[in-house]
Amino acid sequence: MGILSRNTLILAIKYALVGASSAVIDIGVLALLVEYGHVHLLVAAVLSFCVALGNGFFWNKRWTFQNANRRVARQYIKFTLTALVGLFLNLLLLSVFVYGFGLWYVTAKIFTTVIVFFWNFTVNKWWTFRAYTLPRPVITERPSCDISLIIPALNEEDDIVDCIDSAAAYLASRCTQWEIICIDDGSADDTGRILEHEAQRHPQLRIITHPANRGKGASVRDGVRLAHGAIILFMDADCSTPIGELDACMPLLEQGVDIVIGSRYLEASTISRKQPWYRIVLGRVGNLFIQTLLLDSIKDTQCGFKAFTFFAAKSLFSCQTIDGWGFDMEILALAQHMGYRIREVPVRWHESEKRTSRFRPIKDAHRTFHELLRIKWNLITGAYSLTKQKK
Repeated sequence: MGILSRNTLILAIKYALVGASSAVIDIGVLALLVEYGHVHLLVAAVLSFCVALGNGFFWNKRWTFQNANRRVARQYIKFTLTALVGLFLNLLLLSVFVYGFGLWYVTAKIFTTVIVFFWNFTVNKWWTFRAYTLPRPVITERPSCDISLIIPALNEEDDIVDCIDSAAAYLASRCTQWEIICIDDGSADDTGRILEHEAQRHPQLRIITHPANRGKGASVRDGVRLAHGAIILFMDADCSTPIGELDACMPLLEQGVDIVIGSRYLEASTISRKQPWYRIVLGRVGNLFIQTLLLDSIKDTQCGFKAFTFFAAKSLFSCQTIDGWGFDMEILALAQHMGYRIREVPVRWHESEKRTSRFRPIKDAHRTFHELLRIKWNLITGAYSLTKQKK
């Protein structure tokens, strides 16, 4: 929708009226506190600003943007940050116009007010009160087995046999019809040969081979496309979270939850062998950015153990665009904005002793942050809706 559309104009008028009421409240409360409450001017100014801010937040949420998001505290923080940045811009621009360009202070104040109004309105419209609602793609396919397990593998010759054997034993004990889909994502070691041997031992094992490395996101997406299970689960090939943790997911999925994800950051989670310290630090910092910009209600987006209902998986991965490490947060962001129910469960987690880490701290952190911004931009611009229409 264009920036000068009729709907945007109506929203801007409402926003201006709320702003005017807040200004009156700000001045009125300030006068009451100073004249009758005998409060110090600066203290009164802060208190009156807070009251006016609360008024602006309440009416803009309920009336201007009619936003139903229940995360009121986080929205209020966003609204306050926007207002504080606007206040800083007000002072900065006023100084520049008066002392830099020599404008009359009244003219400078008019220009400044218009610019700051545009800033506040735009940021609150597209960030604070933005409702990213996405329609779910229509899925005509139907599941034909109980569980599909997807295992992306890149140079996993040391772990892949144990992973497949333990998964096959678990699935055989829990259901009658199941499948394992393993994706060899351009491995340079003996992973491909080992998988071919394992396929002879396990008829339920299906193999997808990428001639060159395409990324974990691309591997999981290809696995989901071929999956037929009523429940579709993906997990890491080193079994850092063991397949047995699916026991905690199944009751929630049977109760109507669409997505159940393992979390290493819940109080009941068990970490028996930790990652290197630099990965822990980068993970925590990255998670802070993810919660601030994208997924404020999920503690651990990157744990490689996630279970989906058939239709949730097929819908979400049909819209996925990220091939690298950032695909987890893209899928979860899409799930939130399509209205799927998500639950986190505590899991056991153990860093593989055999694995030689392929994590490159600087390069991978930079790439993941870039993918985070790309996902946010796609949501803001409606790119995912366009992607679904093209498909």
